[in-house]
Amino acid sequence: MTLRHGNRVRKNGGEQVVRDLQRADAVETGNSGPTEDEIRRRAHEIYLSRHGAPGSAEVDWLQAEMELRCRAAQTRPD
Repeated sequence: MTLRHGNRVRKNGGEQVVRDLQRADAVETGNSGPTEDEIRRRAHEIYLSRHGAPGSAEVDWLQAEMELRCRAAQTRPD
């Protein structure tokens, strides 16, 4: 995540998502992480789950990335 992107997300109310994603970055080792396509699909699911409620594409993307990274970290053998 770039600093510019992170700052834009913070302005849009994504402080918690940014913190969670940074935590996932710290935990992730030796794993290539989710693909862009996987993140895109999950972000779209998050968007659809709002049923037209206001939201942010950037926050949806980061939330999707964080969820997928955490899921991968939980299934990774220690």
